[in-house]
Amino acid sequence: MEVSLLIHQGGERYHSAQLCDCKRFLNLCLLCLPIANEGDQQKCKGCWPSKIQNRPSSLFMTIDHFYPIGTPGSPWGSHETAQWRARHVPQRSYHDDVVAVIDQMRHRFDVERYGEVVYAGEHYALWAVRSRPWVDTLPTVLVTGGVHGYETSGVHGALRFLQGHAADYAGRANLLVVPCVSPWGYERIQRWNFDAVDPNRSFRENSPAQESAALLRLIAPLRGKFAA
Repeated sequence: MEVSLLIHQGGERYHSAQLCDCKRFLNLCLLCLPIANEGDQQKCKGCWPSKIQNRPSSLFMTIDHFYPIGTPGSPWGSHETAQWRARHVPQRSYHDDVVAVIDQMRHRFDVERYGEVVYAGEHYALWAVRSRPWVDTLPTVLVTGGVHGYETSGVHGALRFLQGHAADYAGRANLLVVPCVSPWGYERIQRWNFDAVDPNRSFRENSPAQESAALLRLIAPLRGKFAA
């Protein structure tokens, strides 16, 4: 029996039969969970791949095959990313599930196209919904869903919040709701985007994820005004 798991760091993917001491892996790598409470887990030490700590075999989950893409111990390149991408096809419609629902609420809210992601000829408009009226003196609340495309409940929860509960905040707070941050991932029920990048790890300057960069641009004028 061999141990193999896909481990992530900074957009690179590895196979590993050992545990790393980097807290950044904890919510991605089940092998790391048994050492989650150790003192050296308090911050990322950039331990992969140069600093790997062997752990007792009793801590390992074992499987009898390697992940079908990539070479154990080596980061993915464009070839592996293309292989992964080819395995995932649309299983549902962003337009039907999200855009059409937003369109039905235009009489109640201000709907804004805040950007677009384009992947291999596929265009996805990115939509945000704002309170009407927007009152600058009120605190602002940001609601997002679908940063990870496979998190269906976040997408539909944001839409249902708009449909059934947003009116409760009229005169109390401005609402900025982005129901589906990652439409490509939503359609394919995937955590990553087209480039095999995790949008939730990409909210930073010069972001490698189109979705994350677009959301950062949207909220930039409101920095310091968010209450939640």
